[in-house]
Amino acid sequence: MGIIGIVAAMTIPTLISNYKKLEIETRLKRFYSYMNQAIQLAEIDYGDKSTWDIGQTHNNLADCKTNAYSEACLTTFFNKYFKNYLKYNKLLYDNEESMLLVYMSDGSVVAVGYAGSDYNYCINYEAYKSNVHGRGCFLFGFYPRGAYGLRNDLFKDKGIEPYVPYNWDGTFENLYNVGAWAKIIQLNNWKIPDNYPKL
Repeated sequence: MGIIGIVAAMTIPTLISNYKKLEIETRLKRFYSYMNQAIQLAEIDYGDKSTWDIGQTHNNLADCKTNAYSEACLTTFFNKYFKNYLKYNKLLYDNEESMLLVYMSDGSVVAVGYAGSDYNYCINYEAYKSNVHGRGCFLFGFYPRGAYGLRNDLFKDKGIEPYVPYNWDGTFENLYNVGAWAKIIQLNNWKIPDNYPKL
């Protein structure tokens, strides 16, 4: 019995860690695919995504010109471009974070901000509440008109992509330094690398 206990103590943490990694990899890849499919469907009704009311600068939605993080802005944006193309259970506005929470049908939560440009994807509500980036939550951006500096090629004319901050130097190694966790996983074929530090 003692030997069985020792073996279990050694293997159970590894099994749990492997399951957690697989869950994150699967959910991230599914979220990325699902959201971009929704965007493609919405383009049929609303035209090319580069002409959409996204962000604050080029936005024709009155509520978004006033406050790109307001409940009115984010709800109007979501209802216009995503409501008919996603399966979700409910929408709630998080006053503390100024984000619109989309409770997806698979149990994950997507926090939408800045007039539809910023997305904090969390594998479940508990992950959203703890908000540990790179472990349970991952940042994505939707900037089809382009973004600042090196990031422009990552976002221009594209759908939702893993977020990379302005101070990224363009190298894979620097992605770790700037905390671009979803981008690291995407570039590794949606697999968490062995040297990934967040789990």
